[in-house]
Amino acid sequence: MESLEPSLKREPRIRMNNDSIVSGDDMDDENAMELQHKGNNNNVHTPKFKLREFQTKTISKIVETKGIHLVCAPTGSGKSSIIVNAAMEVHHENKETVVLVTALYIDHICQLFYRFEPELKQAPYQFVASETPDGQVQIVQDARDLVTAMKNGTRFFFATAKSANLLIKVAKAAKNNGFPTLVVNDEAHYSSQEDSAPMQLTRMVDAENGDRVIVATATPDGNVMKIPKIMRTLELGLDVAIKQNYCSDYSIVVPLIYHREDRSKNVAESKVKLPVAIRELMKGHDINAAAIFTVNGMWRDGGRRCIAYVESKQDAVKAEKALKGACKALAMSCWTRVITDEVKTSKRKEEYKQFATGPICDTKDGDNNSKPMERPMLRFLIPVKILDQCIDIPETDTIAIMHTPAADTGVVSAHRAIQRGGRSMRPKPDFRIAH
Repeated sequence: MESLEPSLKREPRIRMNNDSIVSGDDMDDENAMELQHKGNNNNVHTPKFKLREFQTKTISKIVETKGIHLVCAPTGSGKSSIIVNAAMEVHHENKETVVLVTALYIDHICQLFYRFEPELKQAPYQFVASETPDGQVQIVQDARDLVTAMKNGTRFFFATAKSANLLIKVAKAAKNNGFPTLVVNDEAHYSSQEDSAPMQLTRMVDAENGDRVIVATATPDGNVMKIPKIMRTLELGLDVAIKQNYCSDYSIVVPLIYHREDRSKNVAESKVKLPVAIRELMKGHDINAAAIFTVNGMWRDGGRRCIAYVESKQDAVKAEKALKGACKALAMSCWTRVITDEVKTSKRKEEYKQFATGPICDTKDGDNNSKPMERPMLRFLIPVKILDQCIDIPETDTIAIMHTPAADTGVVSAHRAIQRGGRSMRPKPDFRIAH
């Protein structure tokens, strides 16, 4: 399946909150724009990297307009750069602005903080939650200490969605002291319920007090779109992002799926010579079939690094074995790592680095004293119910869903599929597209 069916093609456009249509034809890296904005105190904030035109326009809208801003763009197209630069611009405009940054998990909030860190310089900040050394439990600070820190000059706070309820107290104290706030609600679709702390923070803003919110997401749901007075500041379509090389083009491969009740009880009786993967499906060996499809596809399309999603540790063991077997059948080498939520954050980072930078070929001794031969090496991360987001590995070129999603998972399943697919769609330096 191609990324855009002919009947679905439309003119690329970026919709800004004033309903103007901005052509994307010249929005490439060569034409990226510098952003320098002088605040009331004549300080100048200069981004560390050049920004694309749509990023510059979006940042300017957030700086100029108080209220709630929706920033909707595909994974990997530059939302984080918008968040960081807009927040720093607003802070430079008014040094009293209290910046409250929320994201779903520790990994994600750390990833955002690393983007902020070079910009913060000497500005004091507070991490509301951190992990214990084994990576299992959050250590949450006392709300009173956070409020005291804010009153003493701390202006940047970073919290997971789980601990963001403490930021509500900081926001209330800021309002009582006459300080404006800027709330960042990143990956908002995962915490869009009205009673969630990030959503409560979002709804607390008072534009007349100078407050702003950045609601960032690649997949906005109904709850996000129902936020009162939300401004659609940026809606960047995937078609535009691909056309302008903000994201990699992609293809979706959907293998044939047999319902279990339709599968032959005795595959050997089939008079038709079926491909191995189809025979595995008919036997009920879904993960084996998915592994064969994945490895064959990577061999055919030049893929080398794949994140293969599974739903349980038992499935992870099966997938690892099946992927190695499929690679061996095609005379390719294979590197695999299983990632669960029990793996420490520091260990995960080591595995991510090996996945991203490790070799994609190795040497096999030749037969009969012939010269050694190089053979491809496929690299697989196998996460168990994690890494749908909060992971930035641009080298990933293939995503494999190793199981068939349940039919009743509905919107949640769709969000997960889009987020997972985005892991492979960051721009690549060569001709390959994402799969």
